[in-house]
Amino acid sequence: MAVISAAVESNGWVLAVRGTWGSTVTGGAWFRSNGASINALDDRPDAEWRVAGINQFPLDPGGTPRLALNVQDVGFGRVGGLPVANANRPRTVVATRPLRLPYINSTSQPPLDETDHGDGTRTIRFALSDRIYAGSTIVSASFLSGWKVGQGGGTVNTVTNNSTRTAPPPLFKWANEPWPYVGGTAGSPSHIGRVEVLVATHHPEHDGANLHQACAAVRLRAFDGTTTKDFFFTAPQTSPLYADSLRCWGGDIDLSGLNPGPITVHATVFPWVGAERSTGTAHSTSTTAALGTNFDKPFHLWYDPTGAIWPRYYVDIDLVNGATTGSAVTLHTSLAAAQAASATTKARSISVAASAFRNGVNGNRTLPARNGFSSVTSCAAWWEMLLPEGVNQHSIDLTPASSHANSGPGYIVIRGTPASSDPRANCIIRSLSSATPRLGGMTRIKLRDLSAEIGEVSIFTTTDTNRWLTLENVDVRGKAGFANDGSNRIMFVGGANSEWFSGFNVTQRDCGLQDFGFISRNQTRTAMMASSSRVSTLINTRIVMPEAGEFAPSRGAAFNTGSQNMDDLMLWNVEVYGTTDNVLSVGTPAFGSTVSASFRWALINLLIECAGVPGSSRVMQIGETTGSVLRDSIFEGCTFIGGRLNFHNDVDFASSSSATSPVRVNGTATITIGLLNHGMATGDTINVSGFGNSAMNRTGVAVTVLDANRFTYLASSAVSSAPSGSPQIAFVTGAQAGQPNRFILNANLRQENNIIRYCAFDRNATKHDMYRGDPALTGSWEVLYGVGYRGNVNANRGVSTPRDFLPAYYGIASEMELNLGSATDLASSPAFAVNWFGYVDDRSNSGPTTPSAAYGGDYRADTAAVAPFKPSRLLNRATGVATTDRNARGQTRGLTFDSGALGRTAGEIAPGRLQAVAGLQPHRAADARVRWRTALVVEGARSLLTAGAAGLSAEVVGSSPPGRRLLVGSEDRNLVVGSE
Repeated sequence: MAVISAAVESNGWVLAVRGTWGSTVTGGAWFRSNGASINALDDRPDAEWRVAGINQFPLDPGGTPRLALNVQDVGFGRVGGLPVANANRPRTVVATRPLRLPYINSTSQPPLDETDHGDGTRTIRFALSDRIYAGSTIVSASFLSGWKVGQGGGTVNTVTNNSTRTAPPPLFKWANEPWPYVGGTAGSPSHIGRVEVLVATHHPEHDGANLHQACAAVRLRAFDGTTTKDFFFTAPQTSPLYADSLRCWGGDIDLSGLNPGPITVHATVFPWVGAERSTGTAHSTSTTAALGTNFDKPFHLWYDPTGAIWPRYYVDIDLVNGATTGSAVTLHTSLAAAQAASATTKARSISVAASAFRNGVNGNRTLPARNGFSSVTSCAAWWEMLLPEGVNQHSIDLTPASSHANSGPGYIVIRGTPASSDPRANCIIRSLSSATPRLGGMTRIKLRDLSAEIGEVSIFTTTDTNRWLTLENVDVRGKAGFANDGSNRIMFVGGANSEWFSGFNVTQRDCGLQDFGFISRNQTRTAMMASSSRVSTLINTRIVMPEAGEFAPSRGAAFNTGSQNMDDLMLWNVEVYGTTDNVLSVGTPAFGSTVSASFRWALINLLIECAGVPGSSRVMQIGETTGSVLRDSIFEGCTFIGGRLNFHNDVDFASSSSATSPVRVNGTATITIGLLNHGMATGDTINVSGFGNSAMNRTGVAVTVLDANRFTYLASSAVSSAPSGSPQIAFVTGAQAGQPNRFILNANLRQENNIIRYCAFDRNATKHDMYRGDPALTGSWEVLYGVGYRGNVNANRGVSTPRDFLPAYYGIASEMELNLGSATDLASSPAFAVNWFGYVDDRSNSGPTTPSAAYGGDYRADTAAVAPFKPSRLLNRATGVATTDRNARGQTRGLTFDSGALGRTAGEIAPGRLQAVAGLQPHRAADARVRWRTALVVEGARSLLTAGAAGLSAEVVGSSPPGRRLLVGSEDRNLVVGSE
């Protein structure tokens, strides 16, 4: 087969193969796929070389790969319900395309990246489907016959691994609210807490009958400062919290045996490939540690099994007959007692109830010091006020804070009465017209099971630090007469520092945002809202267009990281409708400042419907017009419809004024002004011209030549101040006689170790492909060559030049519209483009309706066989393993499943299987029983956001004979459904 050796290069995704064969770069003409000749300077990946070029390597990566690496990774396995280290995790990585050089040798011959060593051997460089990591063993490289035209097959048993890449860490976040109260009474003690974690990994696996397993195991370690208890979870569960059926890791943990009081819980995730990742091991004694946004914060809960340390108290409110002073109000140790009390011993308002809490703590009631935590004086943590049906307005002035009840590490709860048939609808808290409430020490409040009507003034105000507001099962809306007002507030005000907002099972309509985000500063789970910003964690959330007459916040950025550097961002099962340009944006650095860098994003089952202008709208951009870094991130099962998602840097101008401007790439980097180096040597003079700012037009010296075929760097003296006004183009002359002028480029962009799989894109552009524009941006060629891409669908709709900036390879099992220049070109034939995906109802700006029409389309895959587009291109497109076994609507994923955030048309049962379940029949345990997995539709469930959404995930084992009962979700909740 003429192959002598093979080696993976330091970047981990390029395989260099050395052997003896004739030149592949001579004599090949360059044509478009439709046969038309093109200008060699106008680089477009839809073009192809004849046999003497790219097509000499029919590698068939998505069919029968002709060049594959047998890899063994370091990671973990699973034995007996426990994670076990395994340095020989098998994985297959295939070659996808030969690389080309990033520069032009001549105007007639764009070259392959082939090196003639002068000794009869040559080296060809190939892009791989995924990365090889430092520490991995490459057992062999298999070459099938025809891997290169005219070459036979064979095996290379010694493949050098020069990769310096580190396997990306697991990405995870806590999925439920910190500091829950876990306890009971002396007669009915409770030891069970629940802790949930969302996990995404770059290399999920199937494990026997268990499909789509993100990791080998998750360990939750509960620690009281002296004693630890470990709990291992080796499969995801269906959450019983917040009525959203979220699939997550973790679950119930038994705290018995630990010292009552504050408990620290740490999570450790053991991935199939790579090193474990943990939030830590120490007992944290900070009451705010669990409120942070990054992954490395611990979880905290208060464990009081019999209520002996800190009894909870309840005050019922009677709007008519309740007491008007706190001293006349009785506090009760149970909900039932508070509701059954005489009306005259109840509070008449929230303000009176707050005074009763103040009297209840007697100014000095102390939450005792436990497990290393300090005591808290005048504490009313986890105490509850019960709102009656009707409208509750309040005027609280609890200043100074020192004389009033403190929230302590927990929160004070304001809750709709359980006596109401529907407290969320019937129990209303409404802001006043002018009075400004002051909460004193009550800086941590939870609103639960009620509606909040806001306008004119905030409902709560505090200037204390460590403010924390949680909403659970709450509707938020503008009050009558003030609904269409963007200044309405419900949140704590007084500045953004030390504020945490979280929401669970919440709707927000017709009101404005608070400071830097509505219930999204820290965590939002199971919510519907009109807008959001400064996201850390969004789970099961819908962002929708305002309805007629409602307040319409700016939709230019439904998400905004609010910072140049946002790490550990998680958007999970999130749907966004009717947005305009730039839905998710990263903070842009100032000219010459530290380059934007973000690490470890998990965008799982995210749907964005764009309502902007076709061709120019972006549903997301990362790094456009400025240097950026995105690393170790996962985009899985997402739908980006109606606009572009740009993984690129639009750099035809210098965007840094210093040759040592720092970049966060592995902590350090000094790349700034990159030039096409072809033919340069250290010390060569470089002439810079073309900038409107004359300070940029000067002579520089090539001070570093890293690679004779790629980069060099200007000395800092070559560039001083930034160009003013519009972006300017700078040309470099004198690099080599007869060569075209080259742009000065910012080479700061890096897209490294990212996974893009099972997504649907209207357009996923890259600007790393143009010889004349971006020859130095090879640092992000992982995007150009689809490294880590799999099962994606790309339409290239709504753009006038769809062949511009296309990737050279779009990923295994992916589909890209390439009817370019033909009668069915999506750009030239809009009617052809309308239903190209095969959605049930595409209402994006690239769909059949106009941008002025109502948005909010149905982006499930249509199964109807209507030519020429249906059944949908998304159906069963995904043939690999996902990080989660459900899509955004809770449909089960089988061995193959649908790409995009949503599944197929309603009524379709997701791919499943029949499985023998042993032990169900007493007379013969091996008898086969049928396991049926699908989804149940819950009518009008508020937490499901839309009445028709499939929200309860049912697992039914066996049959349900007459007179028996059916257990739904038996693994978690043992909910009983009568056989009738």
